[in-house]
Amino acid sequence: MARKNLRQQTALKTKLRLTFIATTAAISGLVVLLIVVFNLTKKEEGRAATSMTFKQATTIQDTSGVLRGSINQKVIGVVVETSGKGTPVKINSFTFSAAGTSMPIEQNIENARLWYTGNDPEFTIQQTVGTTIPTINDKPFVFSANQTLLPGKNFFWLTFDVLAAANSTPGTVDAMCKEIRIGAISYLPVVMDPFGKRFVQSNIPFYSMGNFPLSKVNSWNSKRDGSGIPPRQMNEVRNSYFIQSGHRMISSTGSNLQTLVIKKAENYELHHH
Repeated sequence: MARKNLRQQTALKTKLRLTFIATTAAISGLVVLLIVVFNLTKKEEGRAATSMTFKQATTIQDTSGVLRGSINQKVIGVVVETSGKGTPVKINSFTFSAAGTSMPIEQNIENARLWYTGNDPEFTIQQTVGTTIPTINDKPFVFSANQTLLPGKNFFWLTFDVLAAANSTPGTVDAMCKEIRIGAISYLPVVMDPFGKRFVQSNIPFYSMGNFPLSKVNSWNSKRDGSGIPPRQMNEVRNSYFIQSGHRMISSTGSNLQTLVIKKAENYELHHH
């Protein structure tokens, strides 16, 4: 009887050892499994944290007065914001309309252009996006962008050329952003049509005709190509004078003009004698 009890005790101990070993192995396996899952999760979280995604877009408005005959006039800005710093997001296109511009639109503005200044919120005409759209009317118009975005806020600027005969009684220039397309997905800005607009001034524009004296009436013309008329006198209050690209105007008397506009600083020379 004692031997039987001894065998039972030995068998019980063996079972307990096997159970303990099996349990330990199961726990070890579970720990290993948890470590693997944890590491995979961390990798996925890391990838998610670094991949760039579109966050939101909004628009901003310029409300300053605008001269008739002026070019590359900023109307609205589009701020496109991304999150993450991984594979960059690329914008395929922007859709705008000139809603808010005096009608008929094509008699007030032309040559829509889109500019990109990266993360810089200051407007400059250095980098264009897409191609110039010469005729603007009451229909939407699209810029094909193919523009890679930077992390954070990206600034785009829509400009128009204001016609010399644009309405100014009163006349307005305005626009709205109707759509931003990234891949096959269409996004709407949080604010599509920002408050305000630009009012057209009642100036009379004249354009430089070449490398001539600044103060001579024949140095200027009401048409860019010289097919118009010169000013009657230089110091009329409403006259505005635009120096065209590449022209070198000479000022020998320190002329007192009401408004003198230079198209682009690096494209002109103004000499005083």
